[in-house]
Amino acid sequence: MITNTPLLKKKYRHNLVIVTAPSGAGKSTIISSFLKKHPDFCFSVSHTTRQLRPKEKDGKDYYFLSESEFKKKVKQNEFIEWAKVYNHYYGTSFKEIDRVGQKKKIILDVDVQGSLQLQNQFEALYIFISVPDIATLKKRLIKRGTEDKSSLNARLEMASKELSLKNHWKNIVVNDDINKAYSEFENIIKNFFSN
Repeated sequence: MITNTPLLKKKYRHNLVIVTAPSGAGKSTIISSFLKKHPDFCFSVSHTTRQLRPKEKDGKDYYFLSESEFKKKVKQNEFIEWAKVYNHYYGTSFKEIDRVGQKKKIILDVDVQGSLQLQNQFEALYIFISVPDIATLKKRLIKRGTEDKSSLNARLEMASKELSLKNHWKNIVVNDDINKAYSEFENIIKNFFSN
């Protein structure tokens, strides 16, 4: 769902990079590598109702909320976009964009639903991180070890649907080789902000 987009259009449209991908495509790895090399960019931390995973930190990877806390923020119109994915809610808050966007360009990690919503509302740089095929994605998700069989199947089913929508993005990076994918990702951003 989209909220308050006129404010967003006015304040941030020239400073936003919105990155999306199916779960397990390597989006977080690519974004993290980019941010380490480019201190003029910062990461907008999303809110979620899912459980904290090993090695994740509240306030760094996500703001972890209960479902009731998340729904309260929805009612108070605090999110630029939000969606329910894999039985959990995810959203990008205006407060977070304001916090990180004062002097830097902002990278948002947004699910496919949210990114499609935002594309219909305002101009920004949108990048879709893809995979060569579902079999590659399955191997990565199994290697990650964060999903049980039921969850893995749900993610693969969702990924198949999300990959079928990738032509809605002008900028698509296929992550077959992480170094090559990172280089393509970096070049897209450099070209966008040099024009």
